[in-house]
Amino acid sequence: MIEYLIESTLCLSIFYLVYEVFLKGSSRYEVNRFVLLLAPIFSVLVPIFDFSLDALPVHVMEKGGRVVESLPVSNYIPSSNTGKISDEEAVFFSIPFLILILYSTVALALLLRFVLHLKTLFFKWYRSEKVNYKGHTLSLIDEKIPPFTFFQSIFMNREVYKSGKFSKELIIHEIAHKYQYHSIDIIVMELLQAVFWFNPFIHLFKRRIKTNHEYLADAFVLQCGADSKAYANQLLNYTFPHKIAGFASAFNTHFTIKNRLIMLSRFQDRGSKAHRFLVLIPITVLLFISTAFNETTVLDNITPIWTQEDKLLENPGILYADKIIWRSSDNEIYLTGDNIRIVHGDNDFTVNGRASYLGEVHCFILNNEPVPKDVSIDISGLECSVVKLNPKNAEEKYGSQGKWGAVVILTGNP
Repeated sequence: MIEYLIESTLCLSIFYLVYEVFLKGSSRYEVNRFVLLLAPIFSVLVPIFDFSLDALPVHVMEKGGRVVESLPVSNYIPSSNTGKISDEEAVFFSIPFLILILYSTVALALLLRFVLHLKTLFFKWYRSEKVNYKGHTLSLIDEKIPPFTFFQSIFMNREVYKSGKFSKELIIHEIAHKYQYHSIDIIVMELLQAVFWFNPFIHLFKRRIKTNHEYLADAFVLQCGADSKAYANQLLNYTFPHKIAGFASAFNTHFTIKNRLIMLSRFQDRGSKAHRFLVLIPITVLLFISTAFNETTVLDNITPIWTQEDKLLENPGILYADKIIWRSSDNEIYLTGDNIRIVHGDNDFTVNGRASYLGEVHCFILNNEPVPKDVSIDISGLECSVVKLNPKNAEEKYGSQGKWGAVVILTGNP
């Protein structure tokens, strides 16, 4: 999970940096729209893929060191204390569980806000007065808000429409949002923002997308024959103090006015600087290869030099203990009890208190079921067979969760 978050954030940051440096000032708004929408979708989806990329054969070299951890007496935990930690308590007080609760709470709150905004817009449309304006249906409402569009609905203040104090360019601007289906882009970004709310680049991409929508609508107005200077004056003068739903397309948004005026002056240069978009091709390919492919080492036929750790791999062992727990603090599996017995590889010993000898574990399977971290499991009175799988075999059997190897334990009667 951590690896996915790092890769997706890295992709988002690189795409955003490329856009800001090379594409932000481009007046090819249609291409910008494609880039701004596909970049975040690519960044959150591609790291999920997991393709194998075989590397060149390598020799197995002597690693040295010991796998068995000889814990000092001060680290032993008497078995009488282990019973005080229930499964529920261990999970509840674990940091990963608390982080999950925080993430879920914020994500659900954002999804709820999204649903409420949809509901609000639906009721605005349902209760509005529908009028025909040159073949287009306008939904008139009493709120003093700027004209805005959501999918095929163009909303407008009733008083402004009845008084006739609006220009045709204002309506054409909203028709552009309607015809170009800008609401789809915003809906996609709202959902991504709810799921990846912790990633600042999602919010930045959403803002750039909405700004580019305004550029597209402004360009549509000028293509329909509007005078650029007169239209620029309308952008400066036509303002409303009230806010609208966050995923509606509005005629006038204060934070885009300055940039929109600049882009209006570049309307005649829309065909320039197209070569800048070529920089996206190698960057996209490199990001795809680096995030979607994982290198797999292929061993040759040379006789390996066995180490203490190698003797644990693929070789079954036996252990006895009262309880077993996989700690999130160091990713190690700990055995606790009065009479811990371990016979595995070169290890053949009995200790009291606590013992750990398998090293860092990234995937723990107990009786064919994945084991959560920080959960104390009772195995007293059971003979447990244990095997440590290498990454290749673990990934073949357990998928991506086993790509760093796995420890498999089966419990049975002694």
